[in-house]
Amino acid sequence: MLYNDETVSIKDKELLKKFEVIQEMNEEDKALIKRFLDLTIRDYKAKKTYS
Repeated sequence: MLYNDETVSIKDKELLKKFEVIQEMNEEDKALIKRFLDLTIRDYKAKKTYS
């Protein structure tokens, strides 16, 4: 994913659709999703490092 202040490029169309829905959510729901993403990314990086 490449981005700056004006452009977002997400090649995975299914993921893009999910992010579009997330943008409509209230801040509490967004915070929960961000936390889940942070945890998932942390686990992915740990597995990648130790495999």
